[in-house]
Amino acid sequence: MTENHDDRFWTAFQYAVGELTDDEAARFETLLADDQRAREALTEALARAAIPDPAKALDRKSVV
Repeated sequence: MTENHDDRFWTAFQYAVGELTDDEAARFETLLADDQRAREALTEALARAAIPDPAKALDRKSVV
């Protein structure tokens, strides 16, 4: 399945703000390991969301 930029960005944004389920987040993290476009989408999502501390936002343990 080929994911277009908008879908990839939306998934990255949901990941960044903690809106994915644990299973969805795990799948996205696996994708991040091998897919440069997914990493770029996450970078773009963090920039657009203006998250002040991206490292903290990505620490899923801190998400309530």
